[in-house]
Amino acid sequence: MATIIASEINICAIAAEWILATSVAATLFKPTLRTASLTRRLLERLAGTLSGA
Repeated sequence: MATIIASEINICAIAAEWILATSVAATLFKPTLRTASLTRRLLERLAGTLSGA
């Protein structure tokens, strides 16, 4: 059980890093803003699902 929880926390941490990375990418590359926004929403939804929200 602890392994599963640790794994979920790790996945959420990775998702948070990707959200930050896509936000930075959106700032640097304005044409990809829509793609970054969609990616960020998808990862936020994934993180929410994994955390049980």
